[in-house]
This record gives sequence, structure tokens and C-alpha cells, in this order.
Amino acid sequence: MTSLDLKNVGKSFGGLQAIRDVSFTMASGEITGLIGPNGAGKSTLVNLITGLLKLSSGTITLDGQDIGTAPPEAVVRLGVARTFQNIRLLTDGTVLENVMIGYHRRETASILSGLLALPSSRAETAQLQDAAMEMLGRFEIGHLAHATAGALSYGHQRRVEMARAFATDPQILLLDEPVAGMNEAESESLGHLFRKLADSGVGILLIEHDVKFVSKLCHQVHVLDSGRIIASGTPDYVLKHPDVVAAYLGTDEFEGVA
Repeated sequence: MTSLDLKNVGKSFGGLQAIRDVSFTMASGEITGLIGPNGAGKSTLVNLITGLLKLSSGTITLDGQDIGTAPPEAVVRLGVARTFQNIRLLTDGTVLENVMIGYHRRETASILSGLLALPSSRAETAQLQDAAMEMLGRFEIGHLAHATAGALSYGHQRRVEMARAFATDPQILLLDEPVAGMNEAESESLGHLFRKLADSGVGILLIEHDVKFVSKLCHQVHVLDSGRIIASGTPDYVLKHPDVVAAYLGTDEFEGVA
């Protein structure tokens, strides 16, 4: 079982301490929630885990291996993938082309063989296309393989981005507000997909504003406020915690959940 461990993680920007002494552990096969009000530091924490930002203090390890100082491409190779709060796709490319990007690190043929269209390169490209098509089927968007990514609905673009991230063969998948802007039916459909991914052995860190969505899916939930963890535990425990209630007091997203 793969384990992602954060110990006393901190991040400062000049005199501003954005993340303060954050510690938690998550494992493959589990869905872990990370919630908090706007500006709590959720995306900053994801950027630290994935190497887009460098730690000011603390450690981040994957199965005991330090990834807190690794560049983003190394973090992906080691088994941590992510999606972004704002969808990042090649909008002029097809859905299939976007997902094939996720398989790039599996390529073994040289650049020269690709340029010369040698048999080895053509065979590998065909294999990656087949794998990408299988992945699209897994995310229930195989029928859109040859559609232009930028022409898709918001919900379908989200699925393409997640399929691309999953194509890197992650042990840990970080989803940054995956259901933002979706209606209830779209969110519920994605929730079923996340359960299937977790059942296949992938650990999912779900960063969300939709507290109800998180409470239905997650084994454990951590609540971030002003850069620090104010509560951790089961959804039922966390959503009744007085510090969490105070942090969300008066916000629409928390009404009727606790």
C-alpha cells in the first residue's frame, strides 16, 4: 500500500505564512478530503506536494522517499499526478491527443526514430493510442476521442483532464476542485467514478468546496483554515467540530451539512 506523508509542512511567501505546520497521511485505495474556506491554502498545499512550489519547512514523502525537494516531472514519475483548479487542456487538440500526453513518460522510442517514422516508433505510438482509448472508455468519454477538446462541455473537459492525469499511472491522484461548476447529476456521476478509481487501488486527495460531495465520498477529511489543519477525522466527526463550524459559519456551502 502506497503512503503519502506530510510532516510539519510549511510555506512562506515573504512575511506571509500560507501553510503552517500541516501534517497528515493518506494511502492508496482511500479517498481523503481536503476542505476549507476560500484562501485557506488548499491549492498551495497541492502545489507543494506536486513540486510546483518548494517547501519552506517540513517534509513530504511517498513510501518513505522524499519528494518535497523533487521537481514536478520527478514527482509524476514517482507516482503522484494531479488536475488543476482551472482546466488545462490543449484546446485545439483532440481528446485522444490530450490523453496521450499522459502516456509520454512511458515512451521508449527515440526522438530520431519518431522523426524518421521508423517501425519501432510507429508501433509504440499505436500501442499508446490503444491505451489512451482504453483510458477514455474508463472515464466514459471514448465516443469523444476525436472531438476537439476545447469544444467539449465543462464536465467532459474535466473528465479529459482526469483521464490524462490517470494515464501517468499514479498511485496518488490529487483532484483540485473537480466538480466546481457542475450540476448535481454531473457531480454524482464523477463521484461513482472516483469510487471505482479508489477501488482499483489509487489514493485520491479530493480538494473541494462542495462539503456535501466530500462528506459522501471520503474516508477521512482534513480541514484547512488560514494555512493550518483545524480538524481531521471522519466526515461526520469533522463536520460537527466547533472549529470547522466556526470557519464555515455563514457560508452557503456548509448549510445543512453538519
